[in-house]
Amino acid sequence: MQETKSYKRFIVPVVVGIIIFLFGYAIGQDTSEISGQENQPPREVSGLFSSSPDFINQTIDFQLFWDVWKTVKEEYIEETISDEDLFYGAVSGLVQSFDDPYSVHFDPDLTNEFNRDLEGVFEGVGMEISIKKDRLTIVAPLPGTPAEQAGLRPGDIVLQIDGQDTFDLRLDEAVRLIRGPKGSTVVLNVFSVGDEEARDVSVNRATIQVPSITWNTPEEEPGIIHLEIHQFNEKVVPEIRKSLSEIPKESIKGIVLDLRNNPGGFLETAVEVSSLWVEDVLIVEQKARNGFSQKHNAHGTAYFKDIPTVVLINQGSASASEIVAGALQDYNKATVIGMKSFGKGSVQDYQILSDSSSLKLTVAKWFTPNGRSINEEGIDPDKEIERTPEDYDEDKDPQFDASIEMLKELFLE
Repeated sequence: MQETKSYKRFIVPVVVGIIIFLFGYAIGQDTSEISGQENQPPREVSGLFSSSPDFINQTIDFQLFWDVWKTVKEEYIEETISDEDLFYGAVSGLVQSFDDPYSVHFDPDLTNEFNRDLEGVFEGVGMEISIKKDRLTIVAPLPGTPAEQAGLRPGDIVLQIDGQDTFDLRLDEAVRLIRGPKGSTVVLNVFSVGDEEARDVSVNRATIQVPSITWNTPEEEPGIIHLEIHQFNEKVVPEIRKSLSEIPKESIKGIVLDLRNNPGGFLETAVEVSSLWVEDVLIVEQKARNGFSQKHNAHGTAYFKDIPTVVLINQGSASASEIVAGALQDYNKATVIGMKSFGKGSVQDYQILSDSSSLKLTVAKWFTPNGRSINEEGIDPDKEIERTPEDYDEDKDPQFDASIEMLKELFLE
């Protein structure tokens, strides 16, 4: 295959299998030959696999794959199935075969959508989803989006999408079903923890523009900064620094760093945000296969290092949010309030491939400065406070209220 076009590292928040590298050799062949004469394998394709590459188990008979392809093309009831659909279905199945919800192959269309997501503008309902305990789960509805307005919450299990059962549904298929043009509607059948039965939720799709941060000072607490980070993209730190330029540092008595419902983003952004509180220390350690380890340290000036801080997390805080919360908790730079975080402690490499499709592959797990593994465990808050559905409905926020009270106590010490 050609060299990959671009590369980013994430800690984000997924058929028939065949080795993707081999497709690089076969895809250029005339597809009309795939359905050659009865019971005769295509000559050119057969030749390609007469000697498998060294990284392939030599006992695997790839002729079986082409036999299945040929049978599907000739006998499947729907004649309109395309070679492209078979090809991308097979590649997606390869990645899905090791049962990791964070590793996924996107076809070119989904790759474009994913890249737009990272820029913070797309059409859909505005929520992060994942596979957790074999069920399609809402990680976090993004602020101000149709998903949030419809009452969807972190941890909700999506049982059906427009009547289609989600059990064993691939993550990319779920994304495709939920996405759609603005103005259209999708009906999700969801089950929430504590409910007795599932319910249908109609969500109107819209153009989603997700802000990187929200920065404000509560009117009744002029010395406290409420900094919400909605996703860890490349705009976060520049926007924080821009906000800092507009307020004297000496006027800041305390900070509420709100990472609730933040599904993650770029590793480097998580390190940069943590570096606002700590200097020249380990933020997170990546551990890959074969014992390979990579450490990421704080850099730059810790602007907030002497300012009392509370970090808010909940079930929708994942990935980069957990890196920041874990680091500040380990170094006693912040008190963590809320609910246990999502528990997404793995690292994905993101590569755009030669055909403009992309591969997001788990390559490592990460550990906090004190060596805690967060994967599937999450960050435990120092003070656990729940925000119930009734609190949402009544516009109450006991987690935020508790953070203000804690900062006031710190002022008095």
